[in-house]
Amino acid sequence: PAALYSDMPIQIHGSSTYINGNDGCGSTHHKPGVMTPTNTIPPITESDNPSINGSPPQVTLINHPPPTTLHIKEMLDYVKGDADFKYSYSENQTLSGYSDGWGTPTSSDPSVPITYTGPMTIIYFNMNGDKTLKLTGGSHGAGLLLIEGNLEINGGFTWYGVILVTGAVAYTGDGQKNITGGILSGANATIEVDTGGNSGTIYC
Repeated sequence: PAALYSDMPIQIHGSSTYINGNDGCGSTHHKPGVMTPTNTIPPITESDNPSINGSPPQVTLINHPPPTTLHIKEMLDYVKGDADFKYSYSENQTLSGYSDGWGTPTSSDPSVPITYTGPMTIIYFNMNGDKTLKLTGGSHGAGLLLIEGNLEINGGFTWYGVILVTGAVAYTGDGQKNITGGILSGANATIEVDTGGNSGTIYC
């Protein structure tokens, strides 16, 4: 429904943060930049002038009770059985520079769509519902990234496709973080870019 969707509040920080819901892959199917159906006030928080574009840039559904949330856990359950790569951890896990054959998309600028011509895969991480997967050090891939738990993206990260997380999503640390596709989060989404880093999330 948007370049960045979260069932819970969205916090977006940093002047070098770029989110665009206008389709970066050439079609006219433009979406909002960010969307949340939460009744929590404020549903979307911005600081330090991030760039958010889309049709419209932001959508909150608090004026349409009851809020209509996406069934993210059910979406994940529907496709995880077809995963090409499956991982399971019972504790918080940090993976640095990780790809494991997930694909190598090319990115030069967070405000420009990623280019990729290789195979698309489905990658599933079972974090036992409430544990956190931390991807750091230039992790990358293409296809569906499914996280049953929380996801922290730290440092450089490149993804071509959709990231679906049943828990919270957080950007931390510096380094360029580029996603062409979209992010769906079942809990809070915090996009915060430190000095020396930048990030781009472009709907495709």
